[in-house]
Amino acid sequence: MYRFINSASRLVLTVLLATPLLADNPIRITPNPLPNGKESAAYDQELRFSQPVIEEPYFSQGYTFKSFSNASIADITAYDPANTSGVPFSASALGLTITLEPGTTGRGIISGTPAEGCANALGDGPTTYVVFVSVKYVINKPGDLVGLTLSNVSDITTTIEGGAASEKTWLEAAVEGEPYSAVNLPYIPSSGVIADSAGGLPDGLALNTDGSIGGTPQTGSAGEYVITIHYHETILSGFVPTTYYYPSLTLALNVVKPHEFDTVNIPDATEHLTYEPLSLQLSGGTAPYTFGNIDGLPPGMMIAADGTLSGTPFCGGAEHGAYTATFDVTDSTTPSPLTTIFVFTLNVSGPEVTIETSALPVATEGVAYITPLKISGVIASLSMAATGLPAGLLIGKHGGVWAIMGTPKLGTAGGYALEVTANETDQYASHSVSRTFAFNVEGGASGDLRILNNYLPDGQEGEVYGPVTLSATGGESPYRFDASGLPEGLRLFASSGVIAGKPAAGSAGNSVVVIATTDAAGDTASIALMLYVAPAAATDGSSETSLDVLSAELVADAPASCMLTGTSGVPALMLLTVLLWIGAGLHRVRCDGPRVAAPGSRGMFAKYRNRRRFYSSSIATRCGPQGGSSNSGPWAMKPKRS
Repeated sequence: MYRFINSASRLVLTVLLATPLLADNPIRITPNPLPNGKESAAYDQELRFSQPVIEEPYFSQGYTFKSFSNASIADITAYDPANTSGVPFSASALGLTITLEPGTTGRGIISGTPAEGCANALGDGPTTYVVFVSVKYVINKPGDLVGLTLSNVSDITTTIEGGAASEKTWLEAAVEGEPYSAVNLPYIPSSGVIADSAGGLPDGLALNTDGSIGGTPQTGSAGEYVITIHYHETILSGFVPTTYYYPSLTLALNVVKPHEFDTVNIPDATEHLTYEPLSLQLSGGTAPYTFGNIDGLPPGMMIAADGTLSGTPFCGGAEHGAYTATFDVTDSTTPSPLTTIFVFTLNVSGPEVTIETSALPVATEGVAYITPLKISGVIASLSMAATGLPAGLLIGKHGGVWAIMGTPKLGTAGGYALEVTANETDQYASHSVSRTFAFNVEGGASGDLRILNNYLPDGQEGEVYGPVTLSATGGESPYRFDASGLPEGLRLFASSGVIAGKPAAGSAGNSVVVIATTDAAGDTASIALMLYVAPAAATDGSSETSLDVLSAELVADAPASCMLTGTSGVPALMLLTVLLWIGAGLHRVRCDGPRVAAPGSRGMFAKYRNRRRFYSSSIATRCGPQGGSSNSGPWAMKPKRS
């Protein structure tokens, strides 16, 4: 059953029953008028039909009334009280029927349920309905067993009042400024019926002839609307069109303002500190609101159903960066709540866990080894792990400090790519940071096979690298080389030991390269080295030139007892020129002994970078533990990056 909005409107039903056309003595139906009925309420009333008067030419031929056959509604005319003329109304849409008992008693019944919407089918009501009823009866004369069947029309008047106010039938809610379409209305009389008008629509919405409502509610149209839709149908009878009207449909529509997230400034949060509860503010739709489907907040924080943001960010919040959180809000709009998804950003500050140890000292087979690891920014429980360690070494706590310790087993000499991971955990979640290291273990015997290179020059994305030639000693030549961990774009030629190529785009950063060599006797050795690839050069044609030989380190086959010292305060370009031409006086190679050896005349290493090329030279000198001449170059100096 459909529900409509009705007030004190009255529905007046006039039934014209069995009035013969052009007859002076119509069939009378009583009672007349009938008792009042109500819209949407069952109606049942007994009727009495008077016998018809037999007129000419049948009367002079001796015909008399024999019996009634039946009665049915033929047509209905509806009258708006504001008008004096009526319009045809669909006989099947009124909701009432009339029956007549066959025979001579003349008893009949009018019954049914006046349809909702009849009271205001043409306007605001009340509406008067004139129902035309065809009454069939039989006449005969002496000796005529069959007789003749005639029909006539008569009338009767009754008043049907509007029913009590009923529950509203709601359309889906509309939102200001958003396209709207109500296609499946709860009532369309039948195919061919046209919805011709609708009163009470908000600005921006319109009624279509198929009965749907569409458009875009204008800004400022929010509110509750009562909409009355009127229907008609045009039928051709021969060449004459007749328009029939139907009961109207009354609906309710809510138009609301769009949901808006009104909280503009969301304060930053801090790791492991309780966040001051913040009530997220919304407008539009219909309050109250319910918050749900929260996603993207740092562990330890939440948004309650009432929109309160609170909690304590977990220990790794700062490392994550900005959090993009989403939530949806469901309001209380009738008949169906509206839901909108919102997004906001929450920043979390706090100490970041950092593995500050930048390099690991060389270990020796069979010799006890311990190197503490410096970890900063820890505010919760810390655990450590390491992958790639040689047999005999592990990561653990020594005197309350995390360290790599143990004794490398015999046969573990070589290079290793280690990954050290720090994992921080609190009651909400955990997070981890990792750092890779080039780690080397030396053999116990001085004559063992070993790789002489202990430095790989920097490269740059898209620029030609090297070539860099690897060399080995202590074994039976020829040597073949292999490498793992080279940046994309670089390759190692096994027989020559040459590394060359162009670092590919995206390869910038530090890589641990493990280089291995195999001699003719099948013995092997390896070393792990760091290789740095700088990002690609700028494409705007600008260049930056820098020289950093004032902070440098000895590389290649330099003895461990030697170090490099320099003179500060010299402009880069001038220093480069002096280094390349004079080769002495500005930098010295110093040994642990009392004697200091000045650079030889074969040149010095100097390196500066612009965005397109790298330039270098070398230095040759001799020094020993006590100033002797136990080792010789050439050695190279690698500029240190701050």
